[in-house]
Amino acid sequence: MATGINTLAAYCQFIPETVDKSLFRYEDVDPREADFFSRFSGIEVEDEDIKIDDAANLPTTDAAARLVVACRKRFFPMDEEISHTFGFKFFAKGADRARLFRVYCHIVHSGTADEQLRKACEDDDLQELLISSCNKTGLADDAAWLKGLQGFSTNSQCPVFGNIFCDVASQWCPPQLCDTIMTDIRPLAKRQAFVFWTQMKLGLIPNVDEDNWIDLGFCTAPNWQSLLHMRRAYRKLLHETCLDEFWSAVTHSTIPFLFEKHGLSNEISGLRNFRGLMKVVAQSYESVWQLKRYAQWERTGPVSAVAVDYGFMNCKTPKQCQRLRQLYADYFAKGKDEMKLHQACIRGNLAPFLREALGRLSVPDQLLTNAYPVEPLDQMGMITVGKTIFAPPSVHNEAEIVARAEGNGARVVSILESHTDSMRGTMEDMAASLHDCTYS
Repeated sequence: MATGINTLAAYCQFIPETVDKSLFRYEDVDPREADFFSRFSGIEVEDEDIKIDDAANLPTTDAAARLVVACRKRFFPMDEEISHTFGFKFFAKGADRARLFRVYCHIVHSGTADEQLRKACEDDDLQELLISSCNKTGLADDAAWLKGLQGFSTNSQCPVFGNIFCDVASQWCPPQLCDTIMTDIRPLAKRQAFVFWTQMKLGLIPNVDEDNWIDLGFCTAPNWQSLLHMRRAYRKLLHETCLDEFWSAVTHSTIPFLFEKHGLSNEISGLRNFRGLMKVVAQSYESVWQLKRYAQWERTGPVSAVAVDYGFMNCKTPKQCQRLRQLYADYFAKGKDEMKLHQACIRGNLAPFLREALGRLSVPDQLLTNAYPVEPLDQMGMITVGKTIFAPPSVHNEAEIVARAEGNGARVVSILESHTDSMRGTMEDMAASLHDCTYS
């Protein structure tokens, strides 16, 4: 027996006897994929203008209202507040979360309003409301399923998620990792790949607050179908590759090549912006992806690059900041192209571009100003991963010497000679001080 309770093998041995062992049966399919939406074929959508592929975000109202909108659109909510408030976090498996969403869709179609859902949460009566509604609308099997969920309620979370996660991981991971403490898996890219691999087995998709949401390109999905398409593509890839090969590809930004190597290039050919991001994400990537994260994740502020590039540094009040954030959220909700927004950003053309894309803007043009355009354009609006050395062409060789001496993947980014006079002397001094260095 493993000695540490935090090791994968040992952790799975401490599953309480009271836990329903059926939790540990896993189907290697994702019910949220194509067949999932076919379950709603008998449900009439009230607003015929609503299409699933237009629903990337939900309006900024309370969680109950957003859940009702999601049910009417038949769009599985990737909203953290909805997930917590309405019990989705109680389940570790995508199959169970999908079943709960099917129940919500059915009862909303049958007349349950957001006021009833809101009151049930306030009164801690959510489980009773769902059971009662299922019984009234002919979902006897779902009512029995809900009745057997001990501990399910508003804001409830899976009590044994760690156990389930480790149990799934132990079914596929290399034997040497089964006795490894999670935080001891090195390097970080390997640990994140390990987590992602297990998420796929559980039928889950990285959330917007996870590193893998950007690092593995899920941020490029403009809608739910694209998200599922991407997930299916990764499932096929993980079936063909091994953990070490996969995390190495993530580290070196060669995921598109890995798909091609295993004959799966067609799986990603229709994914907008995916290939472009995955070819650079380990070194640098456009700040628009962090903007999209901020627009979809309320419990955070904009990173500095987003604040500078997209106008948040111009906001004088929280209200202005919120309106600007909602403006970008509306852009992404319509499935608009992220890279076109990036191009408008680095050309200093945000206001005209957004006005053309969205119509009348809810913020004044001055909030949408930035310092661009600045040459070279291909280096602007980028977030770099790791250390970056900015150097004019006259000292590029010296900068490369310094970067190699850093030994931590530092990269050199060229800037114009006119940008700085002091940079030249700094690079020459740093390069000259290094032992065994020669100039090119």
